[in-house]
Amino acid sequence: MFSGSPVRKTAGALARSLWEASRRRVVPALDRASTRVQLDFPLLEAVLTQLEPTLSLRTVRAEVVAIVEETADTRSFWLRPNARFGSFKPGSFVNVRLRIDGRMLERSYSLSAAPRRDGLICLTVKRVPGGLCSSYLADRVHVGQVLELSAPQGRFLLPDVVPDRVLMLSAGSGITPVMAMLRELVARRSKAQVVFMHFARTPEDVIFRAELMEIAREHPNVKLVLCVEEAGASADAWQGAVGRFREPLLVQHAPEFRELDTFLCGPSGFMQAVMSCFEQADADLSKRRYARFNVELDAGRFLDHAQVIRFLRSGAESVSNRPRTILEEAERAGLRVESGCRAGNCGTCRCRKKSGVVVDVTTGIESSSAAEFIYPCVSVARGTVEVEL
Repeated sequence: MFSGSPVRKTAGALARSLWEASRRRVVPALDRASTRVQLDFPLLEAVLTQLEPTLSLRTVRAEVVAIVEETADTRSFWLRPNARFGSFKPGSFVNVRLRIDGRMLERSYSLSAAPRRDGLICLTVKRVPGGLCSSYLADRVHVGQVLELSAPQGRFLLPDVVPDRVLMLSAGSGITPVMAMLRELVARRSKAQVVFMHFARTPEDVIFRAELMEIAREHPNVKLVLCVEEAGASADAWQGAVGRFREPLLVQHAPEFRELDTFLCGPSGFMQAVMSCFEQADADLSKRRYARFNVELDAGRFLDHAQVIRFLRSGAESVSNRPRTILEEAERAGLRVESGCRAGNCGTCRCRKKSGVVVDVTTGIESSSAAEFIYPCVSVARGTVEVEL
């Protein structure tokens, strides 16, 4: 039996080929054009989605193009986002919105890769016991699936001008944002001297272990220090350190740690141990940049002589053990605050303090902890202070 005319088959194949060629030109143009509008037009949105699942007039969508198993409980999801995603800096995070069993859930995950020419981004997710979203990503998300994301955000970012010497400290899945920073430095062929210290439970739990070792071999300016709580079955072959974070290990591998610009990310217990170590060593805490897993982590509660300032409008936070004014800390955090006399007279920098205690350096008067207006240029924080800047 004949399944059909050869001419018909050839014509059909040609039509499909022409359609695909046209689609490859049209879809990118529509994607770029969509970033110039913000419409809530369900019918048009549905038409665009039929043409290409990632097209949208209002949301960031990204197609899963590859899934890489990093460890037994950690996977990297390589995604191709639409043009609404925009650009980002290493250290940024995104919110992933997932519909799981009828419920819409949202979780934040750091981008673990540096910006790439092909536009791909990467989320590296560690399964959390009992975690709905991490389990869904690990077990149910597949190549070809389209996820909804937020635009990239965050203030734990690699600066445009990288210091000559950098210390990077991470534990567990807290490695993801600092790995993005390291990948960016490697891509830039940066000459910055980097000490990269990562802590994990076992050698098998070290995320990106093979890539980290390759980077250290090929880039003499990168010193890699891996430390595990227990070597286990790998004890005979394990070449790294064993134990938890401790100051002697820091002194051994980064003896000038007090002066180094430091990027820190990990679970709250690890963060507390590191920051307490820096405080006891009288290092300038304002040179420590950090990302918190737990939004309730308050450095002011476990550091004896530190001031924590939360800038509510910008989302920035500073930790310092030096007697700097709130204005000076804001400027060090990269905020632009209008100011004039810088002596508490003109009122240009006046802002609302939501909570916390400040001391006026011109009078020595200590404020109450209630909400009130202050002059940041002459106010020094005591403990944790929240200001509307």
